[in-house]
Parts: sequence; C-alpha cells; structure tokens
Amino acid sequence: MNKPISEVEKFYRQEASKTGWTLKKSEPRIFRFVKRGKDAIVSLTRSGDATSIKLAIRDVTLANSEGLLPDAGKGRLVFANAHSSPVVFTIGETDHKLKVGQGANSTKTALNKSVAPGSYKVIVKIPGQPSQTELLEIGKDETWGIIHG
Repeated sequence: MNKPISEVEKFYRQEASKTGWTLKKSEPRIFRFVKRGKDAIVSLTRSGDATSIKLAIRDVTLANSEGLLPDAGKGRLVFANAHSSPVVFTIGETDHKLKVGQGANSTKTALNKSVAPGSYKVIVKIPGQPSQTELLEIGKDETWGIIHG
C-alpha cells in the first residue's frame, strides 16, 4: 500500500527520535538530525505513487579531526591517489602532482584545498592513459573528494 508522503515524513521523524537523533532543521521533505557529533540528512521525493528516500550521515567530529570540513561559507576539495602510478589533478590552470598512494590511506597526506563555492573542472592525468575530466559543482559547506585508482 502506498502511503502519503506526510506519513513517510512522520515515520522518519518518529524513528529518528526513538534512536537518539534530534531534529535540528526541517524544510518541506528535507530533515536534518543531529546525534553525538554526527549529522543526518533525510530527503524525500515523491514521483507518482513512489517515494524516493536519500539518507546521508556525516561524522562531523571525525571529519573535523581529519581536516575535511570546509571553512565557514567555503567548500573543500580533497584528492587522493590509490593508483599504482603518479597522478596529476589539474584544477583551473594549476597542476597538483600526487605520488603513488598519496592520501589513499590517510587524509592527512591527501591534497586538501579550501575553495570558494562554484563550478570546478578537474582533469585527472595518469602517464600513458587518456585524461579524464570531472565537472564538480561545489556548494558552500560541502566537501568533495576524488580518489583515483
């Protein structure tokens, strides 16, 4: 039986509360919960008789200790190389060379940049292979990571 979206919303608010999550912010069909250094965002989308549910959980305490949270009002780019060859990430006109394994096992050695919100074209170059292009739309307070390999 298909439930009205209002019942799905009610279900998520009740169940989150039962497991210790506190509703911090609510917009139509989007809910942000917090619990002991973690954030959870639930987004509901209705299409015909179906409801799509997206859930993202962020460990703010861990992300902060790893240097992955963006500065206020900024975005953050994090790049790592898990490939067996060096890799070059080009952002705008600047090349960033990463050694084999750099950032693959620890964010402390990854390329970690604070950036203004906006659109970014990232070109990934590995010796002997064609370049790959990624287009990123980074919002404020968002962190994006690319791990090649």
